[in-house]
Amino acid sequence: MLTQPISPLKQYTRFEEIAPPTEGLLAQNKIGVLALAGGMGSRLRFEQPKGCFPISVIKEKSLFQLLCEKVQAASQHVKVALQLAILTSDFNDYQTQAFFIENHFFGLDSSQVHFFCQPNLPLLDLEGNHFLQSPGKVATGPGGNGAVFKYFVESGIWQKWNTLGIEIVNLLPIDNPLVDPFDEILATHHFRNQNEVTIKAATRVDPYENVGLICQQDKSIKVVEYSELSLEQRSQELHCALANLGLYTFSMEFIDSVSKKDLPVHRALKAVKKINHKGEFELPTTPNAYKLESFIFDLFAFSRRSEVVCCPRQDYFAALKNFQGPDSIQTVKEALLTKDRKLLSKMVGGSVPDDFLVELDPSLYYKSKGRKGLPANGSYVN
Repeated sequence: MLTQPISPLKQYTRFEEIAPPTEGLLAQNKIGVLALAGGMGSRLRFEQPKGCFPISVIKEKSLFQLLCEKVQAASQHVKVALQLAILTSDFNDYQTQAFFIENHFFGLDSSQVHFFCQPNLPLLDLEGNHFLQSPGKVATGPGGNGAVFKYFVESGIWQKWNTLGIEIVNLLPIDNPLVDPFDEILATHHFRNQNEVTIKAATRVDPYENVGLICQQDKSIKVVEYSELSLEQRSQELHCALANLGLYTFSMEFIDSVSKKDLPVHRALKAVKKINHKGEFELPTTPNAYKLESFIFDLFAFSRRSEVVCCPRQDYFAALKNFQGPDSIQTVKEALLTKDRKLLSKMVGGSVPDDFLVELDPSLYYKSKGRKGLPANGSYVN
């Protein structure tokens, strides 16, 4: 549990205070997107990479397809082959790349999509020892996202993007299909203020929800994982803290400068399949192992200029974590539906019935500004 003193963040920017982008960074190919996609869909009862999970309301498009269609729509809008990098893991790298090849990169040119892989770290039992997860195989798990920039640079992708003139990287988790991957408004704000790190936050809806908290430690921005806080700390000491959405904007120079930094290792309790002393498989219902991981937000301490922007939650955040309950298939589909109904209402100049099922083509989010009515081909479904 957290023992160092922290307090709610005293200073941050509200999204509505940001001026519209006029610099044309997207059309200049100054923005790249990095998606964290190293997880499997086990909590969704899905035996494939989480990014392969079908989530859209009507057409059941996967998380990967929704992301790629947004990249394609943005690319067509500015007539530039925008760039996407995807972090995989030892668990899902082969399946992820095979999924893209099988689906012809969802309309993108293969030169726009770059994969790089993070290795696993050993798991420890409650006594601090290694253990077997299958015959002859030591149990391992993903090592967290703290080393993402190390592997991003070592893979050669950073150098390719630097050569292309990319200056800003928007980072997002694959399990949040609500977000605009390029987010030119916030990327431009980041650029104007010469930030090294811009953190997208939202107000918390529940003191007990499973989100990290953005707070303050001395004069620095601090993100604390919910797993490192007691229920009392979540509800009392940090009742005003903002929610960490896992959405960040980084300068390319900052990424390069921190790619070799050593980060603290955090421990998280997990229920992990293991082989017992009789050689039998056990799948416990309570945590039996420590997962060791590093977190990307520990890199914020190395930034000379960071800023937090509090964004409208309904437009930016709908995490897909669980089969049912909070952050579940149902809640994410409801969030997608609400956002599409809102845009459809704006485009037709009238209200949309609550029982109207709609799934908009991502290109409409780029074409909708300053117009009413729908395209002749009817890019929605009832």
